[in-house]
Amino acid sequence: MTTFSDLSHYMTEVHSTIEVRFGNPSTEEKQKKIEQGAIEYGFSLEKMLLYDFERCLKKTWIREEGDSIFQLFSIYLFNTHIENPKVTFGKYKFKDSFYPKLVFHDDYWDKSDSDGRIWINDEMIEKIGKEIDENFEYEYVDFLRIAK
Repeated sequence: MTTFSDLSHYMTEVHSTIEVRFGNPSTEEKQKKIEQGAIEYGFSLEKMLLYDFERCLKKTWIREEGDSIFQLFSIYLFNTHIENPKVTFGKYKFKDSFYPKLVFHDDYWDKSDSDGRIWINDEMIEKIGKEIDENFEYEYVDFLRIAK
């Protein structure tokens, strides 16, 4: 009888890009800050929303210890230090408006203390989205996996 481990040498890792999508501010206070910022900088509300999302996350992106916010999330999730894939900011279109998104350029975290890798599963992505929603006041909408 053939077992899963017998077949493992035929299997290859499938990599994908993960887009974590966000919407409008999740609090009234944040919405007012966006409106005030748009007036102050002469931006449209949409441009201010995208600008503020990136600015807020970049402001806390690198901590004093040199860890990115996503490495801190991974420590919170796994109790171990891991290296995150490249993460960039982007935008997506819904109806006639653009909203912010984060793009993970791979769906694995590499363990710093071993050769192991951790696949970023759906539950982990949901936790990241909800943590950002809670801490940065941007509504977490959903995520997409896009095969490379």
